[in-house]
Amino acid sequence: MKRHLSSIVLAVVALFVLSGFAAAAEVWSTDIVIVGGGAAGLSAAVEASQAGADVMLFEKLPIVGGSTMVSGGGMSGAGHRFQLAAGITNDSPEIHLQDMLREGYYENDLRLAKRFTENAGAAIDWLADLGCQFEFQPNYQEHTIQRFVRSHPYPGTGIAIVQTLEKAAKDAGANIYTNHLVTELITDTSGAVIGVQVTKKDGSIVNVMADRVILATGGFVGNDELLNRFAPEIMAMNPKVAGDTRLQGEGFYLAEKVGASLENMQFIKVYPTGSTTKSGQDVYTRFYVPCLEGGILVNREGKRFVDEKAAFARIYDELVKQTDGRMFVIFDSKQAERVLQADTPFILGWSNEQVAKDMEENTLIGRFDRIADLAAAYNIDAEALEETIANSELSTAPFYSVEIGPNMMFTLGGIRIDDDARVLDVNGQVIQGLYAAGEVAGAGHGGNYMSGNYVAYAVVYGRIAGINSANDVLN
Repeated sequence: MKRHLSSIVLAVVALFVLSGFAAAAEVWSTDIVIVGGGAAGLSAAVEASQAGADVMLFEKLPIVGGSTMVSGGGMSGAGHRFQLAAGITNDSPEIHLQDMLREGYYENDLRLAKRFTENAGAAIDWLADLGCQFEFQPNYQEHTIQRFVRSHPYPGTGIAIVQTLEKAAKDAGANIYTNHLVTELITDTSGAVIGVQVTKKDGSIVNVMADRVILATGGFVGNDELLNRFAPEIMAMNPKVAGDTRLQGEGFYLAEKVGASLENMQFIKVYPTGSTTKSGQDVYTRFYVPCLEGGILVNREGKRFVDEKAAFARIYDELVKQTDGRMFVIFDSKQAERVLQADTPFILGWSNEQVAKDMEENTLIGRFDRIADLAAAYNIDAEALEETIANSELSTAPFYSVEIGPNMMFTLGGIRIDDDARVLDVNGQVIQGLYAAGEVAGAGHGGNYMSGNYVAYAVVYGRIAGINSANDVLN
């Protein structure tokens, strides 16, 4: 419950505050402030509240959930009950770690990756104990031993995970404030973080004094300034954005202002799936749907450059080597018939009926009776493309095509933390009073993400931050 401070206490607070304290503003106090209400923030709220700490969670949006809400709802970990029930008993955190390091191109913050894999399986079981339903899905190539689960109901989203965590946090007594934007960290003269400044829904400002602050604000895939600063090579390819553009990187600005170090900020999860309609709408093109039916991927030179059935990471690695960072998926009318019958629609968010309509209206999907016309429309080498088509399974006009480029999903770097989720400064020293968890502190992923680790990582480090901050306060 919110606690108001007396005028005498306020005077003492103001005397020792270095920055971030808004004069003449309302003042509240609590044990722990959590900034952000995604999987990391909500997990921290559950653990800290269940431990007995007074918790205030501030979310800038009208609802909690963050990017977890719009994720696929998948999680990975070794040794959880669903894996064991499937008869898989030879997995371990160490094997999961080695998979994660390999998929992260060995750019991972090893301390964070190790702590994550040691706790990922338990995090899945913890959520299940809280009431979240999962089903085991053993079909993910990057895992040498299958360990992936997906939450349900609401397939293909993280809604079930968010609903479970929100209910558990509220049941434990956490105070959750939506439409409340944290704009400053309050520090004392020693540099310790002792609270936050918040702009409420009505525009008024409140200073919230706290013993501990946890940043769980997510990444910065929606912030062009930060993307250009940290990932200029990716931005030079004019990428599309399929990730959660509400992620504006507020946590990075807050952390940097109090001296926090950042790491692996250049790493962005990018899929080779970005396309744009004639009206300017960015979409996620599932190129693999027609490719599974015999469709092909070509570059501007009219040549195939990668195995169309390779992993996304492999295809992306080859895509960035191509002219303009662009490729073109091409399929014929016979393959198009099968595409329209696929369980997974060709364009994310569209139905098969919408795809069929666009094959006629061509706001995204080009339709051509002659290969020469297709080549001219996309500035592809016509002679080379004719030869490529002749040596493929494509034979029956009309031919269909979509231009595809990089598609940013989420960021992989973040605020530097230790494996107890405490924020570190540029000298590697702990910034007193400040924790971070989730995508805002995601350097454990390395240079690439492995299916199921994104949400699991947020839950693991949210729990760690919540437990440790509560221990600080209560002990």
